[in-house]
Amino acid sequence: MTTQTPLDTIYTADEAAARLRISRRKLIKLGREFGVCSRSGTDYLFSEEDLLKLWSAIRVRPTEKMFTTPSTAPAPWYQEDMTWIFSRPSTTVDRRVLGVLRWLDRQKEPKCHKEMKGAGEATIRHMLENGVVDACGVNSEGLTLVKVSATGKEQLKIAERWARKREANGKNAVWWSR
Repeated sequence: MTTQTPLDTIYTADEAAARLRISRRKLIKLGREFGVCSRSGTDYLFSEEDLLKLWSAIRVRPTEKMFTTPSTAPAPWYQEDMTWIFSRPSTTVDRRVLGVLRWLDRQKEPKCHKEMKGAGEATIRHMLENGVVDACGVNSEGLTLVKVSATGKEQLKIAERWARKREANGKNAVWWSR
């Protein structure tokens, strides 16, 4: 012996649509899609249980919140290939210091700040702190003489490689490669 649940109120499509506040056509379409309606000839009928199932089926699901987290995935190939175009070379020194290093690298003997164009005592101190020049003593005036260190030469190579690659792709890099 099976227990049957009593049949709730039965609604016509027009009554059910008014109850759910949607159009009759939409109600019939959803009822057929989710299998929560009955059909008698050309009439569609809905029970209270059908309406509850339909209501839960059309409820909006909560959306996930979008959080900005740093990506651990590798950069796409086009980003890795193109980042050098829009950025400066990945050197530890700025463009002005690179210019002083280029000039200093062409010199045969160590020089002091008075002999360098665009460099003062603070620039020499900054370059010594960054390790891009080595102190080689002092001159007769007591000024520090410096020459380009291995780290400085590496920084020059990075900037030159960047400038060549940029120029090869039609971008101007003259101000970095002077």
